Amino acid sequence: GGGGGGGGGGHDELPPASRAWLEKLPVLLANLLPSLLAHCARGGDARVNLRLRLVGAVAGLLVGAPSEVLRLHNQGLLVKLLEDESVDVVSHTMALIRESLAEEENRVDSGMAKQQMATKTSAGDLAIATQVRGDQDSEASIGGGIAAELMAEVRRRRFLYDPDVQLRFDALQLQGTLLRQGLQNPNECIEALVVLQADQCAPVQLEALRQLLLEFEKHPSFLLSQFLPGVVRSVAFQRSAFGGLQALRDGGGGGGGGAAGAGA
Repeated sequence: GGGGGGGGGGHDELPPASRAWLEKLPVLLANLLPSLLAHCARGGDARVNLRLRLVGAVAGLLVGAPSEVLRLHNQGLLVKLLEDESVDVVSHTMALIRESLAEEENRVDSGMAKQQMATKTSAGDLAIATQVRGDQDSEASIGGGIAAELMAEVRRRRFLYDPDVQLRFDALQLQGTLLRQGLQNPNECIEALVVLQADQCAPVQLEALRQLLLEFEKHPSFLLSQFLPGVVRSVAFQRSAFGGLQALRDGGGGGGGGAAGAGA
């Protein structure tokens, strides 16, 4: 228990110069990322691995310094990651953005809980005062806004219908997190969820069904209006992704590489 208490004030024990350097580190990293990405934009597996590490750095900044990621996003860096020639980089980008959203959600929830304090009212009675730090709400909204804009790009690039199953699964999970956090218009998502009921990969189809049922409970009229267009589009989706109308065929694992990863 004692060790945990000491860890919280670690930065306070640093010399002022070191503390100032640490505070500038996110800005320095954000300034370097565009040139680093341009340097390893193309090449063999070694450069793909470097780009994967850069995606991890962006995800870390999204939690720790979202305003810096907003600056990078406005410069087009995150869209470039979604345009990458490597499916792994694109998939990793969507997955880490989703994980960053979930981590920030947990951080804000935890922070709100810890800010509940028993205070004395003027009458002397105990009351619970909930103090929500404004900076937490602000940082969470920056990250959520970036992710919502990227989801629009994901939808524009039709990753939800991509022949690669891992791209479909990561795009779908990102959409699910945004829906849960109220950062997506459900009416824009229902048609894709109907289409993906025809996915031959069972984990994708089941995740789409889970989201569809949740949204149907809240907005039944949305499904009624989007059901027929979704069924119609599912025909073209099956032909594009699987080469024919064979939804949920035996084994449930068609649609390009990565099906095992989607089920993990």
